[in-house]
Amino acid sequence: MELSVARKRFSTPELVLIALTGGLNFAVFIVLEPVLAAAHIPPLPILVFISMNYVLCRFVIDKFGTITLSLLIFSLLATFTPIWGGVPGLHKIPIALVSGLATDGALSVSRRWSYAARGILYGAVNGLIMMPAMTLTVFFLFRSPLSEKLMHGLIVGFTAADMAVEAVGGVLASAAYRRIRRSHAVRMIRAWRE
Repeated sequence: MELSVARKRFSTPELVLIALTGGLNFAVFIVLEPVLAAAHIPPLPILVFISMNYVLCRFVIDKFGTITLSLLIFSLLATFTPIWGGVPGLHKIPIALVSGLATDGALSVSRRWSYAARGILYGAVNGLIMMPAMTLTVFFLFRSPLSEKLMHGLIVGFTAADMAVEAVGGVLASAAYRRIRRSHAVRMIRAWRE
């Protein structure tokens, strides 16, 4: 019984990977989003990269809470910046928590599915929760002009696009994971016991 409980806790290398994933995703977003915005390019490549990282991290550490912790780190870093919703604030933390719990739950119940199907599921669940939740929160709290536009009919299209883009990231993560799952680094992370 003790062993099964110990396996559900996160080891130090797993926590480091989770923290690095959240931090890297924040760094990529904060650096590349202004560059893409200046070039009038939507942040789709950033969203693909970020979703790929979350799903890849979850495949390496296939434990409930992996994405939740990583999203919480991302949202804590994003709290004081306008990224991820256009307005700084603590409202990002509960959205990350709900989205993380939902995606972790979905990936936990789908363990027997193919990696690609689980990646698509991540995109569907995260996109379905994250985009409407952030839009509604920013609209009601801050009356942001962008969220106001989204509220008037564009939210369905943006949510569908977000789901598709995040699903692409999930599928890319499944392809990457199939290549690295037997690597020395992945085996070391999984073998670590405290």
